[in-house]
Amino acid sequence: MVALVPLTLYTGVFRLKMNNSVLVVGGGIAGLTTAQSLADFGINVTIVENDLSIGGLLKDLGFVFPTSDCALCYEPIGSCFTADSVRKCQYRAAFSFIPNLEIACPASVLTAERTKNRIRVTIQWQARKIDPKKCVACGLCAAKCPLDAISLPHPQAIPRTYWIDESKCNPKKCKTECVEACIVDAFDFDNEGKKESREFDAVVLATGFKEQRPSYLPYCLDEFNETITQVELANLLDNMKVKEFFGPNNKKIGRILMIFCAGSRDTRSTEACSDICCSYSLKHAIRLRELGIEVTVTFMDIRTPGNLEDLYTTAREEGVHFIRGRPGFVEKDEKNNLLVHLENTQQSKMLEIATDLVVLAANLQITTPSSDTWEGIPTFRVGSPRILNIPQTTNQAKSVALEVIEILREL
Repeated sequence: MVALVPLTLYTGVFRLKMNNSVLVVGGGIAGLTTAQSLADFGINVTIVENDLSIGGLLKDLGFVFPTSDCALCYEPIGSCFTADSVRKCQYRAAFSFIPNLEIACPASVLTAERTKNRIRVTIQWQARKIDPKKCVACGLCAAKCPLDAISLPHPQAIPRTYWIDESKCNPKKCKTECVEACIVDAFDFDNEGKKESREFDAVVLATGFKEQRPSYLPYCLDEFNETITQVELANLLDNMKVKEFFGPNNKKIGRILMIFCAGSRDTRSTEACSDICCSYSLKHAIRLRELGIEVTVTFMDIRTPGNLEDLYTTAREEGVHFIRGRPGFVEKDEKNNLLVHLENTQQSKMLEIATDLVVLAANLQITTPSSDTWEGIPTFRVGSPRILNIPQTTNQAKSVALEVIEILREL
């Protein structure tokens, strides 16, 4: 990665060709930071995201460590060249209105090939039965749909377009009250998507990572529908202002047991440490204690590098109970409560812990783009080869943006 330098040294950037274009694959925090950094320099940028809206994992997290502020805040490009660091809201960044930034969503890359000086890419636009160019997100169609099949992907989705859950919708049998309610004629049930071939000067891959629930571990099985992951917990905790917490079965939760390293540091799944699991799990444990919920953590080692050690200290001060050990299995007791069997390796004791909900700090795996698609194609990568937290990701994304700019200057 290149070093960050003063903006005054980059006056030559503005001699870039006006038709320079960059493809960014992935609409998470890494892709968005890279894309806006490039767009701020006048480069034409296309973001390809296979989800219904941009934001990646962040839109499911609610709040982030260590500041507990909104997950969809990030640092703008200007802070990379100054001493000031101002966090910026993704929703107020107006991604949909930046003239030289296009969002292809939902879409994916089918093929890529290298031409003489550029990269030719085939983009597959997935079918949206509601035209995003016409939809004004008024919600009239959703209110009229008798099948509850129309909604926003999430309340602040970008693009802000309603979508149809085709597993619920059957327009041939429906009375189409939704279509009649739409005053801008945005419905297009015949839309089957489209393929489009474009050429770019550079490609940035920012495909992110995802949780993996290892099915070979007996305590990871969701036999009772009372075992969730930390990302699922984050979604439940998003902006909670209430004093009571309800789990996935709408069951009032008073006790939670967290299992760290659920698949990480395991030769059968992911041999390496997933790096950031301890930190965001402790963030959740602290929030749960604020709600008055009893929290027990089972762990192999607590790994909170740098000043993130404060999370571990705060969790202990808030009354989170830590047990070093790996669970064996989970069952139901006679009162229909979850009963977790594990060994306390520090005291050499077998324990049975009753809980209302099990939360897994599941192992994280980087999403690797298809080697067949990108074989022989020069690309830049953001968010790899190791999993990074949000500040590390945004810093890397800005560095990659500068690398891309250097390449474009030479074209």
